[in-house]
Amino acid sequence: MKPPTSFFANPKSIKVAIAIIIFGATSIAFFIMLLFGVIQEHLAGGFCTYQVGISFILDSFGKDDIAGALKEMCAERSANKEEGMGQRNIGSGAVEGRGEGIDNLFYEVSGEQCFPVVQNSLNFVNYNFGNRRETCVEKDASGNCMDSEYLRCHAGVDILTKAPGHVVAVADGVVSNMYSFYGCKNGWGGAGEVWAIIIDHGDYTINYGEIDADKIAKSIVKGSTVKAGQVLGVASRCGMLHLELYENDVAENERWYPPEGASPIPATPKNYCRDNYMSTIPPDLADPTSSNPTSFSGLGNLENYICSEQISNEGETVS
Repeated sequence: MKPPTSFFANPKSIKVAIAIIIFGATSIAFFIMLLFGVIQEHLAGGFCTYQVGISFILDSFGKDDIAGALKEMCAERSANKEEGMGQRNIGSGAVEGRGEGIDNLFYEVSGEQCFPVVQNSLNFVNYNFGNRRETCVEKDASGNCMDSEYLRCHAGVDILTKAPGHVVAVADGVVSNMYSFYGCKNGWGGAGEVWAIIIDHGDYTINYGEIDADKIAKSIVKGSTVKAGQVLGVASRCGMLHLELYENDVAENERWYPPEGASPIPATPKNYCRDNYMSTIPPDLADPTSSNPTSFSGLGNLENYICSEQISNEGETVS
């Protein structure tokens, strides 16, 4: 009887075995990469959820540099938006596209101004006025971004929020405009549309950007008057309030574009535009971190005047 041929003595069998090994190794590597990406995403989300407590511990051990890096990462994570400036102006009294809204609320103000995010809603402030920002330059048929470039500068600062996310008027003023800003995701309030509310405060104008479209206070319409400490809405879908400051009366936000190719791509150095290209800033745009215009005391000073006590329309304390 002829002895059976060894599996490894057959050239075809060896080729099949090699192919199986390569396929298996590739599949395992792909699975590990996929698993690592999921774990990484969950870790990042977990760190950002508890970043205030983690930052406190890091600061206590003198690791303020790591705490600062964590804040920056979480700020950029929250700012992961689907941008598209399809702005639509809404006439006085109109509610088209903004949902039912929330009830009118007020916070007690001591003095003439109030920080734009109330005490129980404030996470931290990312003083990133003048950062280089990514802009989508090509989208597919479904609206997904296919290519992006660092074409513009960040025209405001981002004030990170937490529930309930109440945004209030800094001072008395008039709503000069309000419109759809863009879509936002990765905030603590879920994905969806956010709006810009432009308020003329007299010598200066503020764009209260990234307020949830369906959580704007019912009384806030184009042409309405507001009081300092009056709730404008909730900022949760981007996880922050985007605040732009302008001198004089401005009806819409301005986009700040520096010379093309002036910033390294894809790197975005902090405050790159503010440090290098202030000459290209739109004429009325002002730095919210400074005290210019003089009637606006600057966010740094305003943090000493954070509204904390919520009151009803009748002035009775409710929380």
